[in-house]
Amino acid sequence: MEITSFWPIFFIAIGIQGLFLGFILFLQKNSNKGNLVLALLIALFSISIFDTVVFWIGYYKENPHLLGLSLSFVVLYGPLFYIYLVRINKANTPVKIKNKWLHFVPFIIVLSWYLPYYFSDKVGKLELISNWNNSIINALLVPFLGLLSLLIYAILSYRHIKWLENKYELKIIKSNHWLGWIYKSYSFFVVLNFIHFFNVISGYSSKISDIFIALGYSTFIYAIGYLSLKMSKLLNGIKVDTTKYQANSLPEKFSKEMFAKLVEHVQVNESFKNNEIKLLDLAEELSLTSHQLSQIINQNANQNFSEFINSYRVKEALKLISQIDRINLLAYEVGFNNRTTFNKVFKKTTGLTPTQYKKSIR
Repeated sequence: MEITSFWPIFFIAIGIQGLFLGFILFLQKNSNKGNLVLALLIALFSISIFDTVVFWIGYYKENPHLLGLSLSFVVLYGPLFYIYLVRINKANTPVKIKNKWLHFVPFIIVLSWYLPYYFSDKVGKLELISNWNNSIINALLVPFLGLLSLLIYAILSYRHIKWLENKYELKIIKSNHWLGWIYKSYSFFVVLNFIHFFNVISGYSSKISDIFIALGYSTFIYAIGYLSLKMSKLLNGIKVDTTKYQANSLPEKFSKEMFAKLVEHVQVNESFKNNEIKLLDLAEELSLTSHQLSQIINQNANQNFSEFINSYRVKEALKLISQIDRINLLAYEVGFNNRTTFNKVFKKTTGLTPTQYKKSIR
């Protein structure tokens, strides 16, 4: 199957839209640094699309200076995406890197390797292109380094999003949260790059497999474009919604009634024993928003969600402590993920560690 005239035109149109979207993001007066990074990432994706099309249609034979503009971009995508995630919320990342420029060392190395190509004349470039696959560095090492970079930053980005979920008791990846869709689009792009790489080393590389890479670029661009239209605040640097309570207080009667239902629900269903329970999960079970439930707990128990759930876990632990000998098993039984957290919460509540408490009752 050959590349028809449809695909070059289709992807050129997407590339133009990507440049336009990046330009709009860059020019927004209220745009934060995160969106400036996003604008650059979209622009690089668009240039990469144009680079692919130039190769497909053979336009590089007469204009070789237009081919290879995106050669070193493959080790830029991951760092830029990760920096975007961190910058949009101005939050501390769980991975501490003192010198942020270290993210771009692979790009500097790859760019340095390709400098002879960039500064070659027309004849020199065409000769390098014709012998491209004869170099193991060009054919395998740099693509593998790019793939490794994409994978590492996909993992770092996932860890950062999970950190946001735990810190603010949100569902991002497993919901329709806008940030989740951006991450899924990037992950889809990474998966397509893996498929393409393994096609290359298996000898099955073709223009058809190149289409998958271009589709990866396109999916990310259209995801940002769609979210920008759906939520215009994205263009102004929208942050992750971490608001703890709604601006308006809930009516006192309604708050008390719902708190009574909450207590009954937690006790009857023993929700606290679920070590994966989230504020949003419990709120949905009670037909409330996470903000409403958080406010109800705060108003009636003077606790946050974690403190409220942990209070039931400790009460349950006090009932079972004489029946279960091993402390770690007791911790898991009442809903804690690990013994360390259980010991900390238990001591804060009772003044004793579980081991000390067992000795005292004996």
